Amino acid sequence: MKTRKIIFGLFFVLGLVVFGFVSVNFSSDLLKNKNAFTASLAQDVLPAPKMIEIVEPTPEPEELPVEEEVVVSVAVYSKQDQIDDILEKIDILQRQIADLQALEKVQEEEIALVSQEEVEEVEVIVAPVIYRTSTVGGGRQSYLKVLISEVQISGETDAQQEFVELYNPNDQEIDLTDWYLQRKTKTADSFSSFASSTLFIGKKISAKGYFLIARDGTNYASNITVTSALTDDNSLALKNPNGEISDKVGFGNASDFEIASAINPPADQSIGRKFVDNNEVDADNNLVDFEINIPTPTAQNLVYVAPPPVIEIPIENILISQVQTEGVTVKDEFVELFNPNEVNVDLAGFALKKKTTSGSESNLVSASSFMGTILAQGYFLIAPQNNDDGTKNYMGLTEPDLRYSGKTFSIASGNNVLLYNASKILMDEYIPTADTPTAPTDTPPPLP
Repeated sequence: MKTRKIIFGLFFVLGLVVFGFVSVNFSSDLLKNKNAFTASLAQDVLPAPKMIEIVEPTPEPEELPVEEEVVVSVAVYSKQDQIDDILEKIDILQRQIADLQALEKVQEEEIALVSQEEVEEVEVIVAPVIYRTSTVGGGRQSYLKVLISEVQISGETDAQQEFVELYNPNDQEIDLTDWYLQRKTKTADSFSSFASSTLFIGKKISAKGYFLIARDGTNYASNITVTSALTDDNSLALKNPNGEISDKVGFGNASDFEIASAINPPADQSIGRKFVDNNEVDADNNLVDFEINIPTPTAQNLVYVAPPPVIEIPIENILISQVQTEGVTVKDEFVELFNPNEVNVDLAGFALKKKTTSGSESNLVSASSFMGTILAQGYFLIAPQNNDDGTKNYMGLTEPDLRYSGKTFSIASGNNVLLYNASKILMDEYIPTADTPTAPTDTPPPLP
């Protein structure tokens, strides 16, 4: 716009020069015509005066009129000289106008380029993000929000199994240089350093990505390691280079938190932000935002689901339902068990023993060899092993569920038979006499 004003001014000056040239020529011609007309009129109209000699004082010479001065000036330079001078000035003005027009074009291109850069910058700033940015005045830089995503303060057996996980909810990578993480205990008046800004120099967190700060000595693949410890009832504050809190979480009886504190992370578990609609929840309320998690450092948070409570059903003793010490052959023997319960029972670790009249006990089936499950209201058959030559000792038709531990093990006619559970508690005892107080009262039907 400024250039256009200059060009219009130059044209105006050019017009004045041309106008002056025309005016000078017109005035000169007019003066000449005036003098000629006056002389002619004097000759034709006025009579010739009589010659009377009068002596008068010589008058002072009068000043030439302006027109005569102009005529004199014009007489010095010819018209062609004046035209050449004006044409030269016009040529100079035309070159100046061309230079100004070229300058204006360059300026317009620069303005268009700057405007485009401003538009692109605005588009980056207002790009839609889910989480708010930190805005400050005074020309200071603003920073996108980064969240504290997950916290573990202890492993199951290792108290140093600790980490703090950060999450970038935005659609662009964030440079974490000069960021820092602070910790505050329940009784402290202020925050203290947990991970200093020097540890974050050159570090970046990718869009929708995670960043791990772990205790030194853990087996986690971390981005930063620290020597500081985390305990119950702590508060954590993540701050950007402006010193503003990007995110804060307090747990247990922490003194600093967002609206309400989250619960303390149990051993070998963590607290993590809820994951909804492909992003982490940030309602600025620690109790609402966080829940108990299975530790998943640098991965999407996974809520911990407690296993259903174990309902202990009282288990009645497994009973010795039948014992045969001799049949077709001397070793044609077996011991039959019965499960009076409504649930199956695992027999691993049980033991079956015999006891002589002197009170000495020895294995028929040792605890390390006892295996199998007895079905609810079902039977379980135990018999001797076959001989080395393949001949059978037990001659029954029903296939045994379990064999004796040793090939020479056998029950004598006067032996008692005892059944122990995996806790080495006597569950039942068979006594081959009529006055046995521990014999089962309800004997199941014999095997077919």
